[in-house]
Amino acid sequence: MKKLMTAVVITAAMLVAGCSGSSGALVSTSSVSTLTAEGSTASTAESSAAEPSAAEPSAAESSTAEPSAAEPSAAEPSAAESSAAESSTAESSAAEPSAAEPSTAPTTPAAPASYTPPPDAQTIVGDCPYLTDEQVESATGQRKGADMVRPMSPQPTCEFVRSDGTYLATVRVLQFATDAEAVAAVDYYVPRETSQPATQPEGWAGGLKSTPDGNVVSSNPLALAVYGVSKGGAAVIATTNEPRTFKARELVKDAISTLGF
Repeated sequence: MKKLMTAVVITAAMLVAGCSGSSGALVSTSSVSTLTAEGSTASTAESSAAEPSAAEPSAAESSTAEPSAAEPSAAEPSAAESSAAESSTAESSAAEPSAAEPSTAPTTPAAPASYTPPPDAQTIVGDCPYLTDEQVESATGQRKGADMVRPMSPQPTCEFVRSDGTYLATVRVLQFATDAEAVAAVDYYVPRETSQPATQPEGWAGGLKSTPDGNVVSSNPLALAVYGVSKGGAAVIATTNEPRTFKARELVKDAISTLGF
């Protein structure tokens, strides 16, 4: 294109030079220069439009330089890998019990306390240290004779007879290291399976029982009623010659009051 335009201009200049002389040749030469410059400028513009600028990267190069948003970064795990890792951690935590959780292993309950009465000591004549004559007669409604005691520790067993010398009542005061032992002692003389609950004095508990046939307690065939209670490590049991448990109860309450239990 450049060469064609230059040839046309030169031909025109030569024609003008032949017709107009030197003055015309000067104008034509200037025109040639102008046309040549314009042609060069147009050609340069066309060349600039056809070729991309070297300073600016093409769209293809930009696309290659920037990573695709669809592809995960090598430094960050994919969502699937993160989910799998969390699932594995949860399963491991569920499989291993926490060290802070208490053990659920069953414990063996302690064996209940039992009571075996010591052999009875020989009875001797003597005053009962925790019941007066007036208390015994008031509780039983009968006249009493001489007191008999069986030396025991810490308190003797007191046995009372009527004024005619026949059996009247017996009171036992027992003391133990634990409440369970005291409960077992009461249960020995007043078995809970065959007796009714006893709850006097306040705060004490045990059982009561009566029978018209005697043998209300195995150790005394003459006893017709029994009342026994315990509290803490103390136990007090009374038997009487009549099948009325309230008389035995009053003897127990008086003994507890006197001893300050």
